[in-house]
Amino acid sequence: MMVNTIFTTIATKQLLFVVFVLLSSRMLDASSSSSIISTAVTNEEELEVVSLLRGITSKEKNGNNIIPSIKIGIDNKGKDVMMPLIGAGTWQYNDTIAYQSVCKAFEAGYTFVDTAFGYGNQVGVGNAIRDCWDRPREDLFVMTKIPGGYTSSQVYEAHVQNLLQLQLDYVDHVMTHFPSDWAQHHASPELRQDEWRGLEHLYKEGKARSIGISHYCTNHIDDILEIATVRPSVNQVEYHIG
Repeated sequence: MMVNTIFTTIATKQLLFVVFVLLSSRMLDASSSSSIISTAVTNEEELEVVSLLRGITSKEKNGNNIIPSIKIGIDNKGKDVMMPLIGAGTWQYNDTIAYQSVCKAFEAGYTFVDTAFGYGNQVGVGNAIRDCWDRPREDLFVMTKIPGGYTSSQVYEAHVQNLLQLQLDYVDHVMTHFPSDWAQHHASPELRQDEWRGLEHLYKEGKARSIGISHYCTNHIDDILEIATVRPSVNQVEYHIG
């Protein structure tokens, strides 16, 4: 069984929150996913996501292959950054499986792929982009992540590795993966702010068209907004149903 990761966004408190909906199915089916989602969500914002997903999956099922996008910001050249509302996730895949999955996703019509420095599969994702993506680069949305708890210089060094592994000159979005390192040994407002400055450097150099955060609570977001010259465009939140 293949795990499909669906990304969608809802506007809350002037930030866009990405919700992961992990569905254990070979292909997304509108009827089955709707019934699962209906029993899993309760609040108004989540129901908004459900309605959106139902509409998208219905279009896919009818063969229209329409994936809506949403504007999440502008890049350093003043061009709108449009993020598709459905994307292919690669968490827990090694390079081989990531390569196979991303190639199949492109064949199925996906235009958005998500990976991360910490996933250890960016070589496979990059090879899939090289071998299987047959459209212009600007038609593909690539998202990756930098580990939390990094200094600004570590952010830059890590993203150089991101781009080398992905075989790209830029990504469409890069975010810090967590408000600290996973062990939470390196966690402070000052460090979060330094890491954000590193992401802003990547944005201003054009190595990322947009920048964001992941798993950030309100106080973590406030730490960033206190010093940001480029506001976060996404706060990515993992969300399981079933």
